[in-house]
Amino acid sequence: MLSRPGRAGAPEFIEKWVKWCAGLRGSQALVRGAKARALMHGRYHVSVKDIQALARPILRHRIMTNFYADSERITPDAIIDRLLTPCPCRRAGCRMPASEPRQFLDPAVIARLGTLELKAKTIVEGFLSGLHRSPYKD
Repeated sequence: MLSRPGRAGAPEFIEKWVKWCAGLRGSQALVRGAKARALMHGRYHVSVKDIQALARPILRHRIMTNFYADSERITPDAIIDRLLTPCPCRRAGCRMPASEPRQFLDPAVIARLGTLELKAKTIVEGFLSGLHRSPYKD
């Protein structure tokens, strides 16, 4: 994630204000929450709006600011907002050139798919949950 200080590609403000950052579990929580939000809105795909809507509530308690951020009254929400600035962005660490189009799938390919039914991954995850015994006994 770009919120990790000391990593290649981290923006300058992360190096300046962040002491501890969102890790892998934060990313996983964001992806799972976005999937759930998309399903609640009747979609089988996650959109950028889903990530943006859930970034603050999921990541705010996972980013710990340092003394410099506290002295400048920079909150984790402000850091998350700066991380979410859209590309082509003004922040350091963005690798997407401003002239590159953001097209992921060819429209002709999408048209050929037609009414392809998409299944939620949670079916498989729900099937596998509970198959391992807990090491903790009550």
